[in-house]
Amino acid sequence: MFADHWIIAQLIGQACSIFLLAIASWISLNIIRKWEPVSATELQIKLERQTYLISSLVRYVLFFQIISLFVFLFTVNNHLPGLIRGAMCASGTLTVNTYGYPLLFIKIFAIPLYATYLFMDHLDQSEAEYPLTPHKFWFVIPIFIMYISDFIITQYYDEDGKRKIKIEIAKKSEENYSPLSLPILDKIVPHNILRPIVKDKSLLEIIRERILSTAIRLVCIYNADWEGIRVVKNLPDSIKCPECGSTLISVAYRGDSDLYKIIKKKKKLKKLTKEESEIWNRAWKSASLVQNYGKKAIIVLASRGVGPTVASRILRKFIRNDSEFFKELLKAEREYQRTRSFWD
Repeated sequence: MFADHWIIAQLIGQACSIFLLAIASWISLNIIRKWEPVSATELQIKLERQTYLISSLVRYVLFFQIISLFVFLFTVNNHLPGLIRGAMCASGTLTVNTYGYPLLFIKIFAIPLYATYLFMDHLDQSEAEYPLTPHKFWFVIPIFIMYISDFIITQYYDEDGKRKIKIEIAKKSEENYSPLSLPILDKIVPHNILRPIVKDKSLLEIIRERILSTAIRLVCIYNADWEGIRVVKNLPDSIKCPECGSTLISVAYRGDSDLYKIIKKKKKLKKLTKEESEIWNRAWKSASLVQNYGKKAIIVLASRGVGPTVASRILRKFIRNDSEFFKELLKAEREYQRTRSFWD
């Protein structure tokens, strides 16, 4: 997760904001200690000028932090579930370690503090005598402390992601072939024209890695109230809609944006075209397989050229272990490659 661009962008934004708030806090302390509204000394004039700068800095930083809360909510609910194993929604993302929910609570509980300062600043700016200066600057210090806490817990929250990345790198370093060669090998081997350039066991590992790393689109066809893109290996064994809890989840290719529209149309009892009816029937069969077989069905359906009919035949077979399972998927993909020109 630490290498993810969403997390990096938020950490960089928070680091810049902390730097600005540190300056604002230091100057705020001077304003609080030395403010004399009836005085006309050079120091008082300097402090009055600094209040404009500090007010603007804090105001923009707080607006950024409020916006970043919504960015954070989008990240944990829509982006990170595709990267974290077993997470299908924000709940699974926030429970990846013990810092997820504390981070969310800090961001939410800080909003009243930010809103209070912004409200006081607005009232202060609207009066010619600035009656709330320097009282409003007492809020800058706790805001700064809250901001630092938010930044630190965000990094702790990301610690589990860093550990997983290190484990994956260590696993990859033990392999005898480069991960960059996997797509090339996978393209060559299934045609049965050339002699396989890797052992059968390694070939199954290639197929397994490619299928489990595939990003697929999941759509709830029970209520048509959710769709999301997830990586196969990060899915839990039991698949449920995070909105309604239904297990009728259809599987589609990542780029298939029409299925969700067709399902919504069906739920509104609108008449489907012949082509849309065929897509709906395939989606229903796919969802039935996921309901009965869970993640195993999604792995089969994520294979190249394997639809609900072929997937149903594979899932009904008695398969003793993972090796036999992925052999069946390899056979199905090879058959699709052999007959692809006919179907296309």
